[in-house]
Amino acid sequence: MHTLIESCRLQGIDPRVYLSHVVERLHREPATDPATLTPRSLAPQLKKN
Repeated sequence: MHTLIESCRLQGIDPRVYLSHVVERLHREPATDPATLTPRSLAPQLKKN
């Protein structure tokens, strides 16, 4: 969990926003490609302003 939080911070993403987004996304659709759920791949969508 610590690594995931630090990965979010390195990408400039609030870890809570990231985790919330991933949980909601997994609820809507199955994860066919887990690489699309990494902090790096989601950073453009979730960047802090």
